[in-house]
Amino acid sequence: MMDENKKAAQKKKVSHFITIAVLVILFLAFIFPFIMVIFNAFKTKGDITADPLALVGSHGFILTNFTDAMKKMNFATSFTNSLIRILSNSDINSSVIFTTFTI
Repeated sequence: MMDENKKAAQKKKVSHFITIAVLVILFLAFIFPFIMVIFNAFKTKGDITADPLALVGSHGFILTNFTDAMKKMNFATSFTNSLIRILSNSDINSSVIFTTFTI
């Protein structure tokens, strides 16, 4: 009887280990593209094309990609438009909620 309990416990431990190992592998496979996007954001286009899996490009970490993106997308205008929409929607939502609960 004791032998059966030990075998069952050992089988449960192995099963648990395999489950954890599979979950870790799936997590790494899921998170890897996001990590690569973050690393590639700090490289030039040439560095990404030459070696997309390298952690650091030949020019080192660069920040010009972010300033170029801010200029191209007109960040100030986009941010202002988003802020106006958020504030107007929150005003409308709060008035709807207020009138719903006061009736």
